[in-house]
Amino acid sequence: RGSTIISRRFSPETRVALNPFNSLKLLINTDNKYILSLSLLYMVYMIAGTDIASTYFLYTTFKYNWTNKEIGTSFSCTGLVLAIYLGLVLGPAVAKFKERKVIIVSITVAAIFVTISAFSNSGVLFAVITAFACFGVLAAAPLKAIIANNLPEASQGAVILGLSSLSSFSTFFADLIFENTFAYSINKSGRGKGIYFPGLHLVLTGALYFISVLGLVIVFRKYSASYKSP
Repeated sequence: RGSTIISRRFSPETRVALNPFNSLKLLINTDNKYILSLSLLYMVYMIAGTDIASTYFLYTTFKYNWTNKEIGTSFSCTGLVLAIYLGLVLGPAVAKFKERKVIIVSITVAAIFVTISAFSNSGVLFAVITAFACFGVLAAAPLKAIIANNLPEASQGAVILGLSSLSSFSTFFADLIFENTFAYSINKSGRGKGIYFPGLHLVLTGALYFISVLGLVIVFRKYSASYKSP
């Protein structure tokens, strides 16, 4: 019965696109260079944004010797900050400054603060800086909106699903990249392998944020006359 409902409510193209792998293929194989560029930069941005959740426990336990209670409390506070950003800041910011400016500013702020956090020797200061680094979360929804708005209405749902698939792949790659970078950066074996800089993965995160924001600035300027914002 469920398949009957789907077949009645969606076109054949949409039903095919409901498969996340098909929608991801549709997103990557598009001839629209603007959409392709934004999608790839979105993936870089999402990889960078996954670092905090991926390594927070490992990093704070190792560098600051935090207990489970301290980690849980600080992570809960970080979640509260994210809720405030998304619930109270995003809407008014987009209304006043428009999507592109919100995207650029939020990712730039995240890049700066996450890089600074790599050099913090205080756990409390690290948690405060991380709260500012989470400002980058404001870019996700406007970036998705810009991508969807520059596509035919019939394919917008499939592309949004493709972006969700990109987010899932980004999480997978981010875990591999940042956890292994952290392991490499705390190697003190004395056998000439690795270095000792526990915050290296945070510097890498900042670099990815800077790459994504630089790429977005270039793409927005190059295609500003041809494509529209929501």
